[in-house]
Amino acid sequence: MEPVVIPAKLGLEKGTWFPILVGIRGLLVEDEEGRPVVYMVCEPSTHYFRIMTGCDRMPVLVDQRY
Repeated sequence: MEPVVIPAKLGLEKGTWFPILVGIRGLLVEDEEGRPVVYMVCEPSTHYFRIMTGCDRMPVLVDQRY
């Protein structure tokens, strides 16, 4: 397992777009056949993000907080 940054400029949750300044934290792992797979790391939503998107989880952003 290796931490990575998923490059992104915009995110979309439940129809609401939001800007991403640097990227999203992710984890690089290998599947059962040894192929690389990246999973986005999430955390519980902040109050602001929950009101903005209606979502109870949010991506872990690099050097950014909602």
